[in-house]
Amino acid sequence: MSGDTVLSQQVRRFLQGRAQAGERLLAVIRLMVLALAGVRLGFVMDERIIRESTQAVFTYFAWGLATVGALVLTALITRDLARRAVPWLSAAADPAAVIAILLPSVLWPQPGVRALIYEPDGYIFLASTAALGLRLRWGPALLGAAANGLGFFGLLWLDTELNQRGAIEGDTAMAAIVFTATAAVAVASTAWTRRLVAHGAQAALLAQRGKEALGRLVAPEVVAQALAGEALVPRRRLAAVLFSDLRGFTAYAEQADPASLVAELNGYLSAMVRVVERHGGHIDKFIGDAIMAVFHDEAQPDRAAAAALACGRAMSVALAGHNDARAAAGLPPLAHGIGIHVGPVISGPVGSADRVQVTVTGRTVNLASRLEAATKRHAGIEGICSSDVVDAARWADGASQLSDLVALGEVALRGADPLTAYGWPSVSPR
Repeated sequence: MSGDTVLSQQVRRFLQGRAQAGERLLAVIRLMVLALAGVRLGFVMDERIIRESTQAVFTYFAWGLATVGALVLTALITRDLARRAVPWLSAAADPAAVIAILLPSVLWPQPGVRALIYEPDGYIFLASTAALGLRLRWGPALLGAAANGLGFFGLLWLDTELNQRGAIEGDTAMAAIVFTATAAVAVASTAWTRRLVAHGAQAALLAQRGKEALGRLVAPEVVAQALAGEALVPRRRLAAVLFSDLRGFTAYAEQADPASLVAELNGYLSAMVRVVERHGGHIDKFIGDAIMAVFHDEAQPDRAAAAALACGRAMSVALAGHNDARAAAGLPPLAHGIGIHVGPVISGPVGSADRVQVTVTGRTVNLASRLEAATKRHAGIEGICSSDVVDAARWADGASQLSDLVALGEVALRGADPLTAYGWPSVSPR
């Protein structure tokens, strides 16, 4: 299924949801108008003293039938039943309700046809027609406009027949013009609103896709800055940097099938990325089979070091579980080294005018990479972190991650001064 097809389906579902929300709003308005009409009808009956008349009974019956229908329709909308039929039922229910409200204006003597055309009662038809735009559907909007128009002029005809008055042609023509214009506006607003909502939904979905895609490449705060249109200005910050690198994978890759190799590598990386994200870090980059992850906490930087150390320990556990799965599939186990250091880094966009990568650089990054490389010289040690990481973790989390760390003393680093460091052993597969 193409991306455009999926997007159009998402937009269609969004439009359906908005149309359903519009139906819920119309249901509430419909019940309120009918309740007010019932109160008004009671006052009219008392005033006319015609409660026992056939006209009164008929009017009450029409109003009651419209109210029951509105209640049933509201129940269908609330419970999300008969979703396909609801817009059509709703479009037909509104004219029926309005006719029930205006029947007293026809069944009892009035100053003439002008009463229905010019008094506020007649404006209910216009309001009902204008509300059709909330449905976001062409068919129901056209049905509602037609039903409102037929209902309005049907009441005019009924008034003329019952009261034996001649219709005023000019007034009727004016009413027809106003009604036609209102119906045209309602149908046009349906199309315009639907188009705006569709474009807005499509833009929002594309933005969300872009945000998700960008979030797989850079830190969440960088995504927020980019979407807000803010310039990505380089700045210095305190962060913990974690490097991990597979051991012997290059030699293994030379004799493996390319497709199988990529699948194996992606399986390992996916398992490690889940651990990094679970501990609040973000992947800065993949370097072949190596991972560079960054942890930072603006409010309490020590927590970044504690999170990075906890992540490193969890990656060792995750690798043991991953190797269990590999063994079950007849694949050899993997081994990796992990290095962690904490300190100041420079965060910002690096690259050319045509291609930019947001990353962190500085001595802290280099030392974390050197600590990872130092695991090769310490048998049985899977991860090494600097004493700075241990001190910060002890301050932030106590001894929860420090109980079985091995003091390695000063560890020689290629191209850098020795660092006092601690290590932890690999986790044996189950």
